[in-house]
Amino acid sequence: MLRIDHALRSDRVLKALTGLSILEFIDLTDRFATVLAHRGRTDPGKARQRQPGGGRKPMLTTAEDKLFFILFYVKCYPTFDVAGVLFEVHRSQPHRWVHTLLPLLEQTLGEAVVLPARKIDDVAAFFERFPQVKNLFIDGQERPTQQPKQPEAQKAHYSGKKKRHTRKNIVVSDEHRSIVFLSPTVAGHQHDYTLFKESDFPDHLPQEVCCWVDLAFQGMATAYPHLNVIIPDKKSRGGELTDDQKARNFLKASMRVVVEHAIGGLKRLNCMAHIYRNRSEQLADQFMVVACGLWNYHLKLAA
Repeated sequence: MLRIDHALRSDRVLKALTGLSILEFIDLTDRFATVLAHRGRTDPGKARQRQPGGGRKPMLTTAEDKLFFILFYVKCYPTFDVAGVLFEVHRSQPHRWVHTLLPLLEQTLGEAVVLPARKIDDVAAFFERFPQVKNLFIDGQERPTQQPKQPEAQKAHYSGKKKRHTRKNIVVSDEHRSIVFLSPTVAGHQHDYTLFKESDFPDHLPQEVCCWVDLAFQGMATAYPHLNVIIPDKKSRGGELTDDQKARNFLKASMRVVVEHAIGGLKRLNCMAHIYRNRSEQLADQFMVVACGLWNYHLKLAA
């Protein structure tokens, strides 16, 4: 069985297994233990079938063990058969652990105030949540998924850009690479700009904030005249960009690259970089939210 005491002897090993350093893991364990202690063990309206403490003894006995497992799962993303062998349980047990512990990890990251916003209702709410943000860097993020069996679902998930079946989110980061907003997870066929508009996020952005986007968001400056949109110059059909336009595009790309670094931070977790194998739509979105939270948590402790 994988033993956490061995992993905690080396930053390198712990990062390979969980994506966190020893100090980050210890700090997150304290927060996770608090959330775990306040979690109801049974449904209040459901009668118990055995006394507290009865039944088979758990394999994950401490908050540290439980946090290690769920971080190991999202970082290495093994199949449930492999996880069952590594933790010496039947493959159904890791499945139950993931669906039990992942929401608790999300709650822990939420209480640490590192989760991205999912909805902004007005400009005042934006300034209340992000008072220091002056620049926003916006991009679409796609991750591969297994090919659906139904033809309609295949068409909905097929991304012409990636030439494969994907799931998509819009990621918005600040100049420090922190992810401040995450759109809902949708099938990969949907266009980046369409998904961004449907999130209602641009309707509540203040005009003082600069929005850095790529050419996938063509027309955003016209649709949202109150926003300060910075977008590369587009080459006309049959024409060429001037040297000044090429120089401006280079400067814009060098500024906007921070959102690519933020997306790269998410893909440190194999549940984001590898093909999504799970069937649950909710779990696909939870993976994305937790990945953003862990990346922001890493940046927060490193600051």
